Amino acid sequence: ARLSCQILGISLPVLISRGQELMPDSQRIASSITMGVSWGVGGGVVSIILVACQSAGQFEPAFTAFAVATLASSVLCFWLPEAKVAEVTGERPVLAGP
Repeated sequence: ARLSCQILGISLPVLISRGQELMPDSQRIASSITMGVSWGVGGGVVSIILVACQSAGQFEPAFTAFAVATLASSVLCFWLPEAKVAEVTGERPVLAGP
């Protein structure tokens, strides 16, 4: 359990920076949305799965559901827009053109 939490913790800065790339003019809002939606949806899904498993009396299906959710989110990442390379011009990095 500790290892999975550490792996998820490592991915948070990547998610935050990706959100900031998608919204370069509103980086604070992008960080807030990224973290809020991630934790909110994730917490809700975990609660629903655990309640269903508890009512069934088996917790083993929860691990399968979490694995499927991880696989699905990995597949959905293929449809994210490509990241633009930042060019340093002056004091602030500026996103390169298309």
